[in-house]
Amino acid sequence: MRDRVGGFVLGLGLLTFSGCSDAPPSAVPMEKLAQSPSGMVATGSEPATAAGVEILERGGNAADAAAAAAFALMVTDPANTSLGGRVQLLVFDPRSGITAIDGATRVPTQPLPEREDPTMERGGFATVPVPGSVAALERLVRDHGRLPLETVMEPAIRLATEGFEVPERLAQAWARAASALALDPGASAHYLKPDGSAFQAGERFYQPALALLLQAIADSGSTTFYHGSIAERLSQENAEG
Repeated sequence: MRDRVGGFVLGLGLLTFSGCSDAPPSAVPMEKLAQSPSGMVATGSEPATAAGVEILERGGNAADAAAAAAFALMVTDPANTSLGGRVQLLVFDPRSGITAIDGATRVPTQPLPEREDPTMERGGFATVPVPGSVAALERLVRDHGRLPLETVMEPAIRLATEGFEVPERLAQAWARAASALALDPGASAHYLKPDGSAFQAGERFYQPALALLLQAIADSGSTTFYHGSIAERLSQENAEG
């Protein structure tokens, strides 16, 4: 298969390829080798991988699948990535070659002043730069994908709305971070149970507020994330610390 986007690498623990060779690399042990004539998706989260595969099956190419999986990771792997993160993208198009999309974070023009207690700088708004992942993924889909952004984001929105089963790895991360999450009202409300305990492996985790935000981005593009009421609320809470 010669896809419009022949290969793609996404810096969020995610790999998707289209137009893969039928010949397995000789250096890879056969028991660890997976092959497909039409495309593959691999992430650190089973639901996110399924999101990428779904988009391939719906006619998307490697860029669409990678973006879908990345947005899904923001839902199902919150210990490692989020809408407030960053991403560096490499896209290979057999017609135009390699394109790089820099979705790195940027330091705000007016960062918060240093606090008297330096340990407070390890978390909260004082550590958050301006995120680049949303704009970068939107550009990836716009410039290299086949499907509209709203279609690509459907699996992530569904996972946030309908929930997903908490895997053991995420449950362990939440258990370690529970005391720190409890110190922040927002983090506690969204990532801990009402009694302040962490979600356990196998329990279902829902994120209705994130679903609404993802839907707004799908409907109006990344502009709604960086400008307008959402950005103003983030800026205000940032200023308030």
